[in-house]
Amino acid sequence: MRINKKDRTKTVREMADYMRKHSANCTREILMLQFTNEEIDLYSEEARTVANREADEPLADAA
Repeated sequence: MRINKKDRTKTVREMADYMRKHSANCTREILMLQFTNEEIDLYSEEARTVANREADEPLADAA
């Protein structure tokens, strides 16, 4: 399966932001409210890394 790099980058970014917004209880079930199982399987580890790296930064829409 080929993954479009732009779609991958966008999905990882959206998932990382979603993880940060729901950080108190971000389970797979919570992610499934916004993302497909396939997206979670493919991108959740990378998104979690991004979310953790940016954890001390304010969210863009929190301003």
